[in-house]
Amino acid sequence: MYRIIFRCCDIVNSVHNAPRVFNLDKKTIIKACFFSLYRTMQGYDYTIDIVGDRLSDEMIQFFKLFPNVTLHNYTEELGNHESIRTTLRLAQTFNDEDWVFFCEDDYLFTQNAMNIIDAFLSERKEVLKLKYFLKFPNFFIGNLFNKPLMLHPTNQKGYYTPSQRAFSFIFETSNSYWNQIPNVTFTFLLEGKNVKKYYDLLYRTSYGAADFHLSDTLIGKWTFTFRPFLAVAPMPSISAHLHDGLLSPFFDWESIMNEAIDGYKSFIETGSLTHTTA
Repeated sequence: MYRIIFRCCDIVNSVHNAPRVFNLDKKTIIKACFFSLYRTMQGYDYTIDIVGDRLSDEMIQFFKLFPNVTLHNYTEELGNHESIRTTLRLAQTFNDEDWVFFCEDDYLFTQNAMNIIDAFLSERKEVLKLKYFLKFPNFFIGNLFNKPLMLHPTNQKGYYTPSQRAFSFIFETSNSYWNQIPNVTFTFLLEGKNVKKYYDLLYRTSYGAADFHLSDTLIGKWTFTFRPFLAVAPMPSISAHLHDGLLSPFFDWESIMNEAIDGYKSFIETGSLTHTTA
């Protein structure tokens, strides 16, 4: 089962005061992003828990429209750090075999996003196989299938700048390619058993809520002794982080955003999903 934890706050426009894309307000962004996530989950076994930080009545009423959604709205300020810790505590209650998707409120998803993720997880035993021709890679890297996985939905342009470019594994599934990545944000999927196993490590990274600290603490590159997670992202992205300068390439994200806005407005009026090809 997929366990989605959607962490949101419509009071703060941006944690780091970064400008929002397409001149949209925070409420519209949250609604469109949530709708895109909700829509891509249809047809899969899932639950959605919303961790809200002082949500407005408008947002509360919006989330109540969606079935299979549980709202946890905190009326006292959580802030970015405590809201992350709240999601981790919630994730500990899930089953070991569940896949937990920690999701921030400003990630917009393509309609086939879950299809891409599900194929990777379903096929990962074969996808992650390696055949070594020399002994030393096996000594340092080992069996990738046994590494705890961290799936990030965006393949950021920053991975390919001269200062960040590095050797990495590329994996092929039945419907996409994925590559090993060096860093993530606080939007990622983990297996339930690994949330529990590495809970203390994950919990410590929430202090400061810095993406680079999370990545430097958890994500392995060529060895995984001290940084246990193998982090991967689809090529191309299946999601966009909605800040100026961070949009994933190869998609018209403004059109996808406009379609998601039309979709949630239609859902509010009709109670049914509008199927599109975005």
